[in-house]
Amino acid sequence: MQLKTMLTLGRIAARVLYRFEAHGIENIPATGPCILGCNHPGKLLGDMFVMLAIMPRRLPVVVAPEGMVRGQAGRAGVMRSRGERLSARLFSTGLRSMPSIGISRGGDSPAAQNLAMMKALDTGEAVFLAVEGEVEWDGRLNPARSGAPWMALRTGAPFVPIGVTGSYDIWPRWEQNPHLTGKVIVRIGQPIRLTETTLEWIDDRMLEDAGKRIMAGIAELVG
Repeated sequence: MQLKTMLTLGRIAARVLYRFEAHGIENIPATGPCILGCNHPGKLLGDMFVMLAIMPRRLPVVVAPEGMVRGQAGRAGVMRSRGERLSARLFSTGLRSMPSIGISRGGDSPAAQNLAMMKALDTGEAVFLAVEGEVEWDGRLNPARSGAPWMALRTGAPFVPIGVTGSYDIWPRWEQNPHLTGKVIVRIGQPIRLTETTLEWIDDRMLEDAGKRIMAGIAELVG
């Protein structure tokens, strides 16, 4: 199935089932490098909603778990429930239709994956990732992992905050299958420039401060 067809069907389903809304798409730079980062309040459906909001504007390079990028997600034994396996297959199918970078689920991105993201930004691409690194436990924001702050400081690319509300109520981390009703809103904020130039040296304090600015930008969008 072509990506355009998948997006059209996905938007129809999202609006019918979850009264999906997207606001602020004009805040995504139409050209040039940028980092698109969102919170991760619910399971896979949350990422799908964000992609539905972004892609009318730009086709980003998606940073996602290696299993999904390779088409290995959703197999029995990897995901516990039928809902998890089905949503993983849908997301994985979409990923194979667009540029993507696979990362390990454990910890922050290793050097090779960071280099792949830097290369994408150096060539003017938009890179999308979930900045918290894991699904929220109770619907409240987690601190940012170091990947997005480091990338923004190292490359000088603007960070575009994206806030998702409603997906936690539809599919919280501790439930095996999603609810089939609810309301999801994706809000895209103004780009945040964390540095005016590329930085060769980045210490822990700089990463911490950048991570707090990123999460503050997302917090404003989720209320």
